[in-house]
Amino acid sequence: MKENQRRYFESLDLVRGLAALVVLIYHVDFMFGLRHWLMHGGYLAVDLFFVLSGFVLSLTYGRSIADGSLGIRKYAVARIARLFPLFLATTCVGFVVMTARYRSIYGDFDPANSVKTALFNIFMMPSFVGMYNIKTSFPFNPASWSIFFELVASFLTGVTDRAATIVQVGQRRTLDIGIEIPRNDELSSVCSTPMWSDIFDQIADLTREHRSTLLFVNTRRMVERLCGELGARLGAENVAAHHGSLSRALRLDAEQRLKAGEIQCLVATASLELGIDIGAVDLVCQISSTRAVAVAMQRIGRAGHWRGAVPKGRFFATTRDDLMEQAALVQAMRSGELDKLEIPPQPLDVLMQQIVAACGAEPWEEDALYHLVRRAYPYRDLTRSEFEELIKLLHEGIESTRGRYGAYLLRDGIAGHLHPRRGARMIAIGNGGAIPDTAMYNVVLQPEGVTIATLDEHFAVDSGPGDVVQLGNASWRILGIEKEGRVLVEDAHGAPPTVPFWFGEAPQRTAELSSFVAELREGISERTRNVHHEQITCQQTDVASTVAWLMETCAIGESAALQLVQYILFRSCPVFKVYQYPVKPGHSNDLCRYGTTKIQPASM
Repeated sequence: MKENQRRYFESLDLVRGLAALVVLIYHVDFMFGLRHWLMHGGYLAVDLFFVLSGFVLSLTYGRSIADGSLGIRKYAVARIARLFPLFLATTCVGFVVMTARYRSIYGDFDPANSVKTALFNIFMMPSFVGMYNIKTSFPFNPASWSIFFELVASFLTGVTDRAATIVQVGQRRTLDIGIEIPRNDELSSVCSTPMWSDIFDQIADLTREHRSTLLFVNTRRMVERLCGELGARLGAENVAAHHGSLSRALRLDAEQRLKAGEIQCLVATASLELGIDIGAVDLVCQISSTRAVAVAMQRIGRAGHWRGAVPKGRFFATTRDDLMEQAALVQAMRSGELDKLEIPPQPLDVLMQQIVAACGAEPWEEDALYHLVRRAYPYRDLTRSEFEELIKLLHEGIESTRGRYGAYLLRDGIAGHLHPRRGARMIAIGNGGAIPDTAMYNVVLQPEGVTIATLDEHFAVDSGPGDVVQLGNASWRILGIEKEGRVLVEDAHGAPPTVPFWFGEAPQRTAELSSFVAELREGISERTRNVHHEQITCQQTDVASTVAWLMETCAIGESAALQLVQYILFRSCPVFKVYQYPVKPGHSNDLCRYGTTKIQPASM
C-alpha cells in the first residue's frame, strides 16, 4: 500500500510539474508574441491547451506570493528543475519554428530582443501565476494609482475579512503620440468640408505607411462616414467598420480580418476599446477628443500590444476647442493621471433587481438577505430602515389609477421570509440591468433572413423603399419597413448610399481632464501676458517660448501651437461695441448720441 501511495504522489507531482512547465511556456508565449503567430498559423488548439493547463495549475497551487517573490512550493520547483532539459529543448525548437513563421509573415525579426524577453519571463513566472491579483502595465502616477487600486480592491472584495492583494507591476511606457491638424487651413469653430477632406487624406497616408491601423471615433455615424471616405481612397476591401449597431457576425468578421492582415484599416467606436486578443496593430488614430483620460489611454494602448513595442497614436483635431482639449489630454496622459473612479453609492434600482432575482431563485430570510447585501461595497452603509422600505415596495407594489403594479415578492412578516410571486423570476431575467431601452429596428437581409445591423427608429421611419443606406462599409437598398420593427434590405451593389444616424448621449468631459484644460489655458495666458493680440508672430520672444513649450509638452506642431496662442489671446482681449443712445423728447441734439462700451470677455 505504501508503495502504491508513493507512486501515486510521484505521478501527481509529475503532472503538477508538467502543468507548471506548460503555463511557463504559455506566459513566455503571451509576452513573447508567439500566440499571435500561432493565430496566423491557425493553431487554436495549442492556445486552448495552454489556457486549460493554466487553469489546472491555478487549481493545484492556488494563489502566489503577493510581492512577486517565489511563491511556488519547493517540491514544485524541484519538479520543474528536473524537467528543465525538456523545457530547453522544446523552447529551442519552438524558437526556430516561430522565427521562420514570423519571417514569412512580417519579413524582419529581432532574435536578441526575443531571447531577452523569454529569459525575463522565465524569472518572472512566479509573479504571473496566481489568483486574486490586480496588475497593470500602464504609465502611472503612484499617488493617483494607489487610490485607484485601493478603491477597486475594496469593490472586488466587499466588506469581508479577506483582503485583495495589490501587485503594482506598472511602469512608464514610452508613448509615441502626436496631434495632427488640417494642413491647408486654420482651425475654426466648425470643421469645414475642405478640412475634413484634408483629414481623410492624412489618415489614408498614415494607413499606407503602416501594416494595420485602428481608427477610433465617437459616434456610429462617423464610423460609416469614415469607412466610405477611406474606402474611396484605399479601396473598399481594405477598410472595415465595427460598432454596436452591426450584428455580432459582422463585428467578428471585421476583427478576424484585422488579425489576419486582410484589411489595412478598421474604423470603430468604443466597441473595440477593451479586450486583449485583437491582433497586431501598428497605429491608432483618434478623431476628436475622447473626453476622458482613461479612454484615450485605453485606445492608444491598442497599438503595439506586445512586449517591447511602443504604442503609437495620432489625434486629429477638428476645431480650435478640440485642439485645446487634445493638447491637455496629451499632457494628462504623459503625467500618468487618470480620471477619478466613481462607484455609485447605494444604487437602489439595481439593489431591487438583485433582491427580486435572489428571491426568484429561492426563498430568503430577511435578515440573511440584508447581511448579504451589506457585504457588497456600494451598500456597506445601507441602513435597515432603507432595506425595509425597499422590501415593502417590492411586496406592496406601486399604486396607480388602474390598480397596483410592481409587486414581485410575497413577504411573510411572522417568519421573516421572502418568496417570489408568479412571474418574478422571468421579470428579473428579462429586465435586468440599468441601461435604458432604445427603439431600434432590425435590418434583415433578404432573401437570407439574416439580421445584419440595427437602425434608429427615427431614421427607419423617415426612410422608405428604394432608399440606399450604408452599414458596415456596404450599401443596402431598403425593400420595406415592417411595423414589427424590421427593415428588409438587399445588396445595393455599391450604389451611392445615405449615412444613417443614431441618437445617443454625448460623452461628457471628466473633471480631471477639465482641470488640465484650465491649467493649459492659464499657462498660455501667463506666458503671453505682454503680447498684443494683433501682433502674434513667432519672432516675438514670449510667443516663441510659448510655442516651444506647447510643442514639447503637448506633442503638437508649430502651426498648431501658434493657433492655440492666437486662440487664447483673441479670447482674452477686450471687445468694443458701438451702440446708439436713445434720444428722449426735449433733449438737446448737441448731446453725444453715439458711444462705446467695453465688454469684458466671458469667463474661461
